[in-house]
Amino acid sequence: MDFQLDWLCLYFQIILLLAISIREIFRKRGRNLYAILIPLTLLILVQGQTWWMLNIFEENDFTEIDHLYQPISIEGLRLANRYACLCIVSLGITYAFFSLRKKSMPREIAESFHTRFRPAVYHVFIAILTVSFGLIIIQIAGGFIAAVSNPGMTLVHGLVFFLMLLWLGKLPVLDNMAIGRRNTWLDVTLFIFVLFLFLINSRTLVSVILLQLILLFNYCRREIQRKTLLESSLIFFLIFFVFGIYRHYMSQYGMIQQDLFLGFIVDIFSVKNLFDWFYRFNVEGFAGLAGLLTYETNQGGIDHDFGLSNISVLFQFIPSSLRYSENLPFKEMKDFFSSLYPYVGYPYATGSVVPSGMENAYAHFGLPGLLGLGVLLGFLMQWLHDRMSQPKADRLMVAIVSVHALLIVHGSFYVVIFFVLSELIILFLYRFLIRIPKILSVHSHRHA
Repeated sequence: MDFQLDWLCLYFQIILLLAISIREIFRKRGRNLYAILIPLTLLILVQGQTWWMLNIFEENDFTEIDHLYQPISIEGLRLANRYACLCIVSLGITYAFFSLRKKSMPREIAESFHTRFRPAVYHVFIAILTVSFGLIIIQIAGGFIAAVSNPGMTLVHGLVFFLMLLWLGKLPVLDNMAIGRRNTWLDVTLFIFVLFLFLINSRTLVSVILLQLILLFNYCRREIQRKTLLESSLIFFLIFFVFGIYRHYMSQYGMIQQDLFLGFIVDIFSVKNLFDWFYRFNVEGFAGLAGLLTYETNQGGIDHDFGLSNISVLFQFIPSSLRYSENLPFKEMKDFFSSLYPYVGYPYATGSVVPSGMENAYAHFGLPGLLGLGVLLGFLMQWLHDRMSQPKADRLMVAIVSVHALLIVHGSFYVVIFFVLSELIILFLYRFLIRIPKILSVHSHRHA
């Protein structure tokens, strides 16, 4: 079977995305970090998996393969590759339109941090709440040893709620970075504590926190150098690959057995095996779209839901005791909106475990949805850069929310909506809590 056109289509996507990111990497000043992060995320999660999948079909002469819980045919693969190409082209055109027509904006970057600290009382509420939520998370996971020895496998009922509340502990460091204030030892300790707990529960979410810190440092402190960008990529490699391999091993064997562990490491740490493991068990950035198109062909078409299934995310903010109550209609309403999604997901017969943005865009709106996704990402790359370059903008809020644009590539619109709303709620709560000492102080002075 001749795959020449399929490879050419993929090479074109790769060249276009590399051109955007390289243009920004080699810019002397005013580097657009979003125009580096978004194309590279696409290259790793979408085009990388396309390459891996084309190799499988070409080397083995398959007509269909199973990827996790979904069958993918050669026709679905080829069509997905071409549709993804149209998405990337629309991204490139949009980025070029907004970036070339706009002059580079000057950025106000703090040359040195303010030496003034907030009084200790400002940190008391945040520290107590963060530690309390962290201890609850460890208890839900079955204790510290269970959480560490079984990472990523502890997302039991109620844990996500406390993980979202744990985001409070990252905000003092991020807030200080945004306004140019020095961190206290307590701020840094809480930040490390939060990173650790997120690491043992979700590689994606700990990466989100680190990216938020990188963005705020770049736009509010000083511009990150190319060497530092390269070095920081090593951190994400360690999180997703090295720690990911440990997590995968523990899920299989439950405890470290030296002879099995060494064999496991030797087997997986070849270039071919490493990428095979990553794209077969971790990523559905492209596989979700290819699987959906295979499903559509087999079914003779699908009914696009125009995004209505995402309404079900709002029910996640209702306490579970109410959401699953037999006396209330919340569960039935959530199930109704979820059922509108045209591609049945795990744990049912077919579908993606974690639907990707490209899959969602097509499931919701068809090919116009994929073109729209490309336009959205191309626009966000420049718009978010401009917002973070404006000293009067709420850079903390923009940085926190904007990182979730990367989740559009990796995860579903549902996940992005949930995390963005959760981030905004926690940010509002944080800003309210740090105002309490000042409010109480003013109130006491008035009575005095």
